[in-house]
Amino acid sequence: MKMTYLLQSKKNWPKKYAPLIVVGVFIFIVVVITFISPSFLGRVSNSIGLPFWHSGGFLFDKVSDLKAFTSSRFILLETNKSLQAQLTETQIRLLAFSVIEKENSDLKKAWGRSGESKDGSEDGSEDGGKNEVNSILAYVLVKPPQSFYDTLILDVGQDKNINKGSKIIVANTVVLGTIDEVFGKTSRAKLFSSADLETLATIDRNSLPVTLIGKGAGNFEIQVPQEVDIVFGDTIILSGIKQEIVATVFEIESIPSNSFKRVFCKVPVNIDELRFVSIAD
Repeated sequence: MKMTYLLQSKKNWPKKYAPLIVVGVFIFIVVVITFISPSFLGRVSNSIGLPFWHSGGFLFDKVSDLKAFTSSRFILLETNKSLQAQLTETQIRLLAFSVIEKENSDLKKAWGRSGESKDGSEDGSEDGGKNEVNSILAYVLVKPPQSFYDTLILDVGQDKNINKGSKIIVANTVVLGTIDEVFGKTSRAKLFSSADLETLATIDRNSLPVTLIGKGAGNFEIQVPQEVDIVFGDTIILSGIKQEIVATVFEIESIPSNSFKRVFCKVPVNIDELRFVSIAD
């Protein structure tokens, strides 16, 4: 039997060794170029690496900036929280101070209560606890609208020798009403502005007598002839020797066909905000 053998072709060897040949040629060229121009290779590598170096530096800077920004933002947030807490605490302290300051101011404006009784029997001061008009300071426990018919409930009574008929005074010059009931440790004051209560008074500017008619809530009405000289802003004082203010004119209703005109007045203080009053005989 005759055997036939296939001979392997020798034409495939260039493909097998092609990569080695390319590497060898590349190395040869690099060696030659380096020999001819030693700085060429450095310039090429520098040109190729420079963009990467810049990119790396840029990224490093940005990462550093981001880290610094995050850290700064955290510090700012914590600082802001601390400042907010301090501001809140300061506002609370300021509010408390304002309350105390207002109370102190109210006490200074009012007549002082300096003894155990009006006659000074238990007071060690030389004037026996009295001031020039023999008044005593009282705290307003109940006031309109909590109380009815323009009345005040005060924290002094028989224990402070309060007398029925004593005047209720604010800021030494404004008279609001009189004491109409006295109890053990409290008293009740009826305001001149109580509904339908009539009070003899005088127009301070020209000394003309008028009659105030209470309308409630610190308001009054006066009915006078058309020719009577009374204008907006006029002060109405209590009839008597003392210049005690009762009300001020805030509106005038005049109809020519009527014989009388209506004059509306109000007390010059806010009754709803009263905290202290003076009681004087």
